[in-house]
Amino acid sequence: MDIIPGYMNKDYHIEPYGENGILFLAEFIVLMDMKYRALPLSKPDVEHAIHAAIRDNRPFSHDNATAVYVIQDYYGIKKDFFMADWWRRAHPRDVFFNLALCYKPLWYLFLPINILFILLTVFRDHYKNIDGDQVLATDGKLLAFIKLNTYPLSFTKKLCDDRIEKRFGGWHKLFQLYFKYKEEHPCIRISRSLYE
Repeated sequence: MDIIPGYMNKDYHIEPYGENGILFLAEFIVLMDMKYRALPLSKPDVEHAIHAAIRDNRPFSHDNATAVYVIQDYYGIKKDFFMADWWRRAHPRDVFFNLALCYKPLWYLFLPINILFILLTVFRDHYKNIDGDQVLATDGKLLAFIKLNTYPLSFTKKLCDDRIEKRFGGWHKLFQLYFKYKEEHPCIRISRSLYE
């Protein structure tokens, strides 16, 4: 687990991506758990990272909120759905998933809609306009990756794994695309070791 040093700043954000550091930390934790069946940071370090992310990121994005709930779930930290007022701007796909993470009895109630949103995200291509160019958006698919690996959704995960394999060449290729082929990035390194 020598991947962490050099990639985390004092607030435990994976660098050099400060604004979405907590989201990348969630991806990192999910990948580390998949590879090593171990969590890479102590609970106090994670709690500090969450507080720093909420404090430093205004407005707090729904992607980052989902990341916080996922991290809290992995570490057994009490969740507050109404933290940071993020939910007023949230997409329904995240509201249902995050409610289910915060209030476990809702998981099975929201399971069909969560599966539907995950499948739509993975199977539908979405493009963003960046500097006048239409660029394939991969951030929603990586958020779906986190969701798929947070709860046991085997059949849905199999469908999504197959789609990502056909469309991108696998999850590790999607991580490479998202992190712009910065091969030293920990999420690329771990995903490559898992999926190549």
